[in-house]
Amino acid sequence: MRYAPALAVALLPLISGVAWACSCVHLSPQDAVANADAVFTGVARGRLAPERFGFEERVEFSVETVYKGEVPGRWSVGIDATTCAYVFTEGVRYTVFASAARTNLCMGNVQGAIDPGSYGVRSITVYPSVQLIDLNREADRVVLAAFVLVGIGAVVAIRLRRARSV
Repeated sequence: MRYAPALAVALLPLISGVAWACSCVHLSPQDAVANADAVFTGVARGRLAPERFGFEERVEFSVETVYKGEVPGRWSVGIDATTCAYVFTEGVRYTVFASAARTNLCMGNVQGAIDPGSYGVRSITVYPSVQLIDLNREADRVVLAAFVLVGIGAVVAIRLRRARSV
């Protein structure tokens, strides 16, 4: 029993939660561009199904402007499910710095568009503006259905009013 306190102290690291922190080296805008295979500005459209073991999820973007690399108009980027994961919010515009179609908190991503001159880049591809309604998203289909129903209701109300006035 005299070893009980020593044993308790020795076992403490095994029973306590381990705190992991993401440690990033601060990148200048030019270094962020240099370290990335692709740099683009686009709107986060939503998360796609995680990979098999859940170590990565993918976020799909409607790409507006490409500054580096070959990036299509709709592109998904992998995000490690670690403490260094960058959290993208659906419907928000970001400038994304990716390598091998993956990004993280340390790559230099920013919310919003960038000033290309301060990053030492220029637009190489500009896609048409983002669609207001994307029929691949359930929320947008519901909004479209609501607009159609309101339109039909308005047409019916106008015709009933005209029929009564005759």
